[in-house]
Amino acid sequence: MHKGEIIWLHVILFKIRKMLETCRFTGKYFQLYDKLSVFPSHIHKRKVDHKKAIFILCLGILEVLHEKPMIVTECGSINLSEIIDLSSQVRFI
Repeated sequence: MHKGEIIWLHVILFKIRKMLETCRFTGKYFQLYDKLSVFPSHIHKRKVDHKKAIFILCLGILEVLHEKPMIVTECGSINLSEIIDLSSQVRFI
């Protein structure tokens, strides 16, 4: 992906995070994201930094969704508790 596309994805995930926080959903990965201090508006940051931020945001969103393990959609229900826990496979250096 090009840097512009990565930043666009970062913007979308950041907006999802803000929406979840508005509904009072928060988690440890959102705190880790804040500590990373790479936000979508920081276009001068390296591409790899934005990728790290995106990955942490995805983990944060999954963490919040894990609190509500059953989600009903138009196509049926999804049991999120059956999804692999990615957090146990991630090492932050």
